[in-house]
Amino acid sequence: MSMYGRCLGSVDDAYHVFCEIEIKNSVSWNSIISVYCQRGDAISAFKLFSSMQKDSSAFSLQPNEYTFGSLITAACSLAHAGLSLLQQILTRVNKSGILQDLYVGSALVSGFARFGLIDYARKIFEQMSERNAVSMNGLMVALVRQKRGKEATEVFMEMKDLVGINLDSLVVLLSSFAEFSVLEEGKRKGREVHAYVIGAGLIYRKVAIGNGLINMYAKCGAISDACSVFRHMVDKDLISWNSLISGLEPE
Repeated sequence: MSMYGRCLGSVDDAYHVFCEIEIKNSVSWNSIISVYCQRGDAISAFKLFSSMQKDSSAFSLQPNEYTFGSLITAACSLAHAGLSLLQQILTRVNKSGILQDLYVGSALVSGFARFGLIDYARKIFEQMSERNAVSMNGLMVALVRQKRGKEATEVFMEMKDLVGINLDSLVVLLSSFAEFSVLEEGKRKGREVHAYVIGAGLIYRKVAIGNGLINMYAKCGAISDACSVFRHMVDKDLISWNSLISGLEPE
């Protein structure tokens, strides 16, 4: 099923293989649900989940972290019914005790954040017994989108020694400074991170870091600093150019 659905892109063939399985277990159900989710057919994925619950051949089969992970992805792709489905999934996850699973918890944080329920997402994040850079980054991105940059920075400072921060963590952190209510404070903190990435050698090896610095300085009104970063970048991409051009445009 996975071969047909993911590698060959044939959902119909994957479903045909699934139907030929006489006694279906959690692996077969999760595989076909995942195939439909990855192909963007969220409605069919939830219909399959409903059938999974009714399948008499599955005995006491219960959804697990892989099932919920796929369904969360599917719910997030639905603009109108997605939030309601996500809330239903959260109820099921809480009852099954799977909220503590890192994969499921991180997906729920990102999911609720995507629908704008930032405080809801943060509550789930705080309830997770184990957190990583993915769950932290998801919450930070959501806070930045809501122009709550200072809160995003606080999340980073609280969690940076508890999770293994990655490149994306630093890029999101830089974007948070441009959403401070006092831009001068954001610029000051941005310069501290700038000094750190120079010391770590990241600015010369990672285009995304350079782009993040350009974007941060430009939005904080420090155009000369943005231009300086741009000039010193060894590699540049379309985002580098667009970030600088956007900063140079008069408001």
